[in-house]
Amino acid sequence: MHDLVLLVSIRALFQGIAHFVSPTLPFFVTRESRDVLEYIAHKSIGRPQWFEGYVPFIFELAWFVNEISTSASPTAIIKVLIFLIDVAAGSFWYFIVKRLSTAGLNKNKHVKGYDFVGLRNPEVKHLQVSQPLFIAGLHMLNPLSILYNEACNCDGVRYFWVSLAVFSALQLYGYRPGDIPSYVLYQFAACGMLLNGSFKMLAVLLPLTYLVVHKRLRLSNSASLSWSEWKFMMRSIVPHILVTISMYVLYYVLVDHHMIRQILDIDYGGRGSGIDFSLYWYLNRVLHSPFNIVNIFKAHMIIFVFPLPLLVVLRHRPMEYLITMLSISILQQPRLSLVGLWFMICLFAVHYPLMDKSLAFTKMMMMLFATVILSVVAYIAWAGRYIANPNYFFAPQLLILILMCMVLEDYTKVNFNLMSTSKSQQ
Repeated sequence: MHDLVLLVSIRALFQGIAHFVSPTLPFFVTRESRDVLEYIAHKSIGRPQWFEGYVPFIFELAWFVNEISTSASPTAIIKVLIFLIDVAAGSFWYFIVKRLSTAGLNKNKHVKGYDFVGLRNPEVKHLQVSQPLFIAGLHMLNPLSILYNEACNCDGVRYFWVSLAVFSALQLYGYRPGDIPSYVLYQFAACGMLLNGSFKMLAVLLPLTYLVVHKRLRLSNSASLSWSEWKFMMRSIVPHILVTISMYVLYYVLVDHHMIRQILDIDYGGRGSGIDFSLYWYLNRVLHSPFNIVNIFKAHMIIFVFPLPLLVVLRHRPMEYLITMLSISILQQPRLSLVGLWFMICLFAVHYPLMDKSLAFTKMMMMLFATVILSVVAYIAWAGRYIANPNYFFAPQLLILILMCMVLEDYTKVNFNLMSTSKSQQ
């Protein structure tokens, strides 16, 4: 725990330096910086439904603190809250990676030479995941998270809910029916993940629930999945999914029903999305509207089709299955940011020894960082200098998405190959 406390202290130091320097940031980082002020203004006059943007729960906390202490600046309050959220998310992944080793979820012991060079612990002979401090450091100390925090951009709150959902699901791995508090926390986190993400996060619900029930399934090691195993698997998974979906629908019906129209117009139809690192802003601003139909069809495939074949193939590797579906869903977010791209990198880095041994993961990450820097420069050249051609920004952004797709494809191929290798040795 001392290393985690030291990591939090370093993040606080870097955040203080960023606040003191106050660097000039591009618009796609700062565009949500005044949302908290607008929301507090609407909330103060009793019209929060007039606010049409993304409303994370820390906006409510900022409004509450502002009502109690009028001397506190709302932007200062939101910066502190974002800092605490980032620290909590990084801490969740610290304990997630530690839990992977004790829960028996490391499935790569048969891979010869599969060790993390950075670990100098003689008691651990085979390490299938990265060091917990390494993953927590990627979440807490990355410059993007620090800059988004300084800009009061709450995009990282979406991924906080993802981190909490994965942490709570892993805590329930092999749970007993009497562990009600842990189950309530899991349902709360899963519902929060759906409410704070786009509707495409529904694709993550199946692998997240599968991680909870996997230990109790006791599947055979045969290459094919029998019909009886499939029925037993669905009987174990579907009730938990129905509970989460019921809470999700009940929230919109009883608490926030005016948001349904916004979800249908923005998230589902793709309209109204600003300039970001997804394809949707370009398709909806430059190309013809029938492309929206193709996007909706693709979204349906991701939610209702992709999780099922991946479940069959990766049924013995629930954590890898969850990381794969999380990456696919995040990559298809209609408002993808640099924080979302970095979160995907952190997901792949959980199995960094596997990735770096099986493919040129480090080299591809260096290329990705270079294209991210190029995209920022291209955005400033396009929007900052009023060059009326979105391709200045879209071209390097497209390279980023291609690189992420290549890493995701290689990650799934490696897991498929290891599945067949482990079965042949068994």
